[in-house]
Amino acid sequence: MFNFESLLRNFRKLETCKVLTEKESKEIDYQFYPNGTVWEVDSEITFNGDFKSIIFYISFPEAFPYLMPKIFIKKEIYEELKYIPHINNDFSVCIFDDGLNYFMPKEKIENLIEYMVHQAKMTISLSANENYNIEEFKREFKAYWEIH
Repeated sequence: MFNFESLLRNFRKLETCKVLTEKESKEIDYQFYPNGTVWEVDSEITFNGDFKSIIFYISFPEAFPYLMPKIFIKKEIYEELKYIPHINNDFSVCIFDDGLNYFMPKEKIENLIEYMVHQAKMTISLSANENYNIEEFKREFKAYWEIH
């Protein structure tokens, strides 16, 4: 099993973050990876010109770093964001296309987690722009039909 201590220590230099207990993970009732590790990230974004507090959950699979983690938004903000591109109805934020294989070099894992959180923030921040949403929905629609 992956040792998260160093990764968490470095990530906390950028974001407020805590590890959820197994009980806490189950109580919030998300589709997290079974037997994995879950972090709660308390951060801020700019949305429609205002600063907004936001909570993300990072679900690390038991086989991390051989499988990619997933990022979820807190359920309470889903209603406001559910019609923007890349936010799924399971509260996850699509950072990478599912089904694609990614290579994660061990020395870059910290950068990967930082990148994923940054992308989740950008997805939400950029969604305030209507033109961005239209283009992203077109791209997602095209990608869906190319996959299926």
